[in-house]
Amino acid sequence: MSDEQFFSYLEANMDRIITEEGELILDAGVCEHIALTNCRIKYEVVEQDEHESNLRQILNLGHTAGRALEALSGYRLLHGEAIAVGLVIQARLGAKYGYMTEEEADRIAALLKKAGLPTEIPEDITNRALLDKMYTDKKVRSGRIRFVFQDGIGAMKRFEDGSFSVPVEESEVMELLEELRAIH
Repeated sequence: MSDEQFFSYLEANMDRIITEEGELILDAGVCEHIALTNCRIKYEVVEQDEHESNLRQILNLGHTAGRALEALSGYRLLHGEAIAVGLVIQARLGAKYGYMTEEEADRIAALLKKAGLPTEIPEDITNRALLDKMYTDKKVRSGRIRFVFQDGIGAMKRFEDGSFSVPVEESEVMELLEELRAIH
């Protein structure tokens, strides 16, 4: 099963885990399939890049902004909640760069919402504070924030130099954060 198929599986089966009202159902078969697939994907990535030289960066999808949000919230946002918001930021930024369509970015946000996860930056965290905190991410190189991006749904973007992360200009991140605030 490819990652795109797994994403579609999650879309089709999320209501077997949680209702729109947030009531947990936790269908054992669905939960087991999700857990096993997630473990298989992570295992395959780590097996191919034991020493975190490049490929393993893809496991940091959503983490550039997510970890910053987690810390800035005083850990009020749980790790998964912060990463969910980080995934939305990454998807919207990826859509701006043409790595995915707006519709694909919408699908990601919709699935996260369906899973009962937050998709918006908390109001008490300023864009400036969020951007400044992103500079503490382990992918920062030469003082530049780096992001891991999806290449559509089901694939990871690999850049010309072979890397799975790329520097993004601070002004472009700030512009996106301002756009996200204006939407909500």
